[in-house]
Amino acid sequence: MKPGRYISLLWRVSIRRQLILGFALASLALMLGFGYLVLEQQRDALYRSSEERATSLALALTISGTSWTLANDLVGLQELVQGFAKTPDLQRAYFLNMRGEVLASTNAAEAGFFVTDAISRNMLASTTRNTVILINQKNQLAVAHPILSSGRHLGWVRVEMSRDSANQNLANLTEAWLEFVLFAVLTVSAVALALAHRLTRGLNHLMHVAAEVEHGQAELRSDVGREDEIGVLARHLDRMLDALSRQEGKIRNLAFYDTLTRLPNRRLLLDRLGQVRSASKRSGRYAALMFIDLDNFKPLNDTHGHHVGDLLLIEVARRISNCVREQDTVARFGGDEFIVMLNELTADKESSRFQAGVVAEKIRSILAEPYLLSVMHEGETEPSIVEHRCTSSIGVVMFINHENSENDLIKWADMAMYQAKEGGRNRVHFFES
Repeated sequence: MKPGRYISLLWRVSIRRQLILGFALASLALMLGFGYLVLEQQRDALYRSSEERATSLALALTISGTSWTLANDLVGLQELVQGFAKTPDLQRAYFLNMRGEVLASTNAAEAGFFVTDAISRNMLASTTRNTVILINQKNQLAVAHPILSSGRHLGWVRVEMSRDSANQNLANLTEAWLEFVLFAVLTVSAVALALAHRLTRGLNHLMHVAAEVEHGQAELRSDVGREDEIGVLARHLDRMLDALSRQEGKIRNLAFYDTLTRLPNRRLLLDRLGQVRSASKRSGRYAALMFIDLDNFKPLNDTHGHHVGDLLLIEVARRISNCVREQDTVARFGGDEFIVMLNELTADKESSRFQAGVVAEKIRSILAEPYLLSVMHEGETEPSIVEHRCTSSIGVVMFINHENSENDLIKWADMAMYQAKEGGRNRVHFFES
């Protein structure tokens, strides 16, 4: 199994593992981030310190060796530079004249030789009167300082130092930091394990109760005797089970009716549509399915809020219901979409189409009338009236003894509705196969 898949499986299986893994990863990320910043700051500080030491050493050699260089006293220069030979991290220090000849060096064998490397040639060609950093790398630092006397440029002092001490300090600090990170992550994981055990113990009991209720033991309750969030959840679960027992009929009603308009919802619509198709096939009479979509509904929601939009949907449902027979079905399909199903029309297609068209036009006309919505705003004692105009586009499909599915009929009515919209809205369009 791939590592990523294994970690994903550990994460999904249980809350306990999620808590432990989440706490461990979070603490690890925080410690790594914080430690990285600290190490970066410490490294910068140590490297600056090594630069300052090298610069100070070069300046000290320059000040002490200027008179010896002016007198061309190579013995004195050699004794001077050898006095600094045991400086920690010093690799070498040497005096150069302007021709690049080594006058004196901590490595005495270099005296009399000429430097020819590119860095040294650039240094000799420089006219600066300040300290120059020649090499600034992770493991090595080289600085140079000009030897000046009465405005004359006599030569250079070059100091090369390693950064072994600084790097060793960083290594020691990194090792101590990693040990601390490991200790911190283990400690946080142990605390997370204890918390997860206490938390999931109550959750496991609630899971057991829920499973038993699912299998028919509706009288079982989940009191865990705790006052924390798990206890609160258990008491809420008990009250929910009590409410479900008392209101099972209401729950069944919610499954088949839209809570806002009290019209049949999509599930009940599909069931009734299946029944109408079967009845139409037996009787030989046509039936009609209308797909209604409001044309100017969104601006009302955007301007006055969804609660005002809900008032309009309720009024739309009432108006449509008043336009059809008791045996017909008006359903809310979703959002601002409604479906009307007319059954038991006639055996003649044109006559049935005419009847459906009359009802559709009646619905379109009444939905186009102004809406006066009574809205109570916060802080007001009297409701205010919101007037809105909202037309509808209606697609109609006729069917009899139909072999196609309920979803096909709805799709065709929907297509006809979109053709009504494309035709200018506020109109009725019949689907033509």
